[in-house]
Amino acid sequence: MRHVALYTLMAFQPVAAMAQPGGAQDSYWQETATGTLVAIDASSAEQDCKLIPRMPTYQSRPLSGPGNFSRLQLSHCGVVFSGQSADSPILQIRPESPVEQQYAPPASDATQLQWGWRNHTGRRADYQLFWLDPRMAELRSVLLKLPSLQSPQPDWRSMWSATMQPSTQPWLPAEISAQRLADDPTAEWLVLPGNAQVPIRLFNAQTGVPRQLSVPAVNTSFALMPLAADPDQDGLAERLYLLSIEGLLLQYDWQSASGWQASTVADFRQSGWRFDGSWQLISARWPVTQGWQQGDVFILQGRDASGYRLMVLRRPVGLQRVFDLTDIADHVDLNKAGWQRPLVGRPVTAAKILAGIMYLPLSHDPDLGSMAYDQIEVLQLFSGAALNSTSTLKLPAAQQAPLRLEPANGKYQLWSAEQLIVPEVQRLDPSCLFCVETLAPQHMQQQQQLALFRYEQVY
Repeated sequence: MRHVALYTLMAFQPVAAMAQPGGAQDSYWQETATGTLVAIDASSAEQDCKLIPRMPTYQSRPLSGPGNFSRLQLSHCGVVFSGQSADSPILQIRPESPVEQQYAPPASDATQLQWGWRNHTGRRADYQLFWLDPRMAELRSVLLKLPSLQSPQPDWRSMWSATMQPSTQPWLPAEISAQRLADDPTAEWLVLPGNAQVPIRLFNAQTGVPRQLSVPAVNTSFALMPLAADPDQDGLAERLYLLSIEGLLLQYDWQSASGWQASTVADFRQSGWRFDGSWQLISARWPVTQGWQQGDVFILQGRDASGYRLMVLRRPVGLQRVFDLTDIADHVDLNKAGWQRPLVGRPVTAAKILAGIMYLPLSHDPDLGSMAYDQIEVLQLFSGAALNSTSTLKLPAAQQAPLRLEPANGKYQLWSAEQLIVPEVQRLDPSCLFCVETLAPQHMQQQQQLALFRYEQVY
């Protein structure tokens, strides 16, 4: 598979910023080989990249705090700060790239960047950015201070870079996050997928210095980010999960006396799927034919020769065995440990979970770089049962903005930007199997939750 160049060098030209309502202006910058920023014009900023996004998409992440910017995105166009509307100004910074790419592969071959950010030293206008450039086999981090009235130019400082060559990349955006691990809580660590010899790669988030995680080699390959869990809720991750492209789901538990201990949660390698889309983990309580169970729920997105697929695995607390395809139902069956189904389109993001209901935006566009969606798969999370007569909600027009929950007249609605998507959001009714009822404010205030979603960004 060929990869799109992350960034491309360009000639510097006079700046031509676009005026925005309220006096704010667009601002475009290019990093030079010495690490400084030089202002460029809009045409140079858009060179060799798609239209710079002004509206929220699933490739961007929300920001909080003062200033004109509420979203952050990193793509082959560079680092882009934007607002909540098309009238908001944007700030774009294109990092320096030492090698020009002489070709652009088809859009269907495109993969999504793995990147992340965090506020630096608690200051809302200071950000540490980190991203993986597979073309350069490099993991890089920079410190960015946004422009102010005193200084209209961003303060951009390279922090560190480290050699990192991923074996393959996911086809959905993947977020790199800093974690405090139980075996070394003195620092925050970027936890990335490795290879057969080194399944998990660790880098100090502040310095970029790598360290070895003592886990056994495994004859498989990885594309998706490891997931971290904190079972005792002490602020340190004592458990890591890793899912291979072939479908081997591994668990690593930290034991103070014996180090990281590996075990297998599930083995879906006989499925023939490629698990290189996304995966999620929630802690939940779910109904079964006789009462209730609680534990972990894994939501896996993959693909095979016929298209895209979705799988959900429920693992009750205390159950120690390896799950396989015989435990996964092709239809609604709560006696099984999970369910799977083909999807009618390409997922553009991880699923959104609300009160036991799954909303998965899908697209008919084969371009893996497109985040627009024209339909939503709506399913009961634990059983895979459709909420209505059909599981697919077709939209009157394609949307790009992430789904967001809004209160309305004593109930809740789902919106995408200014478009109403779901006029009355439902929740699982705990009084009977497969029953649903209208989600109301009093349900959101209950102490007992149907699902605590650990890893989803709130859009």
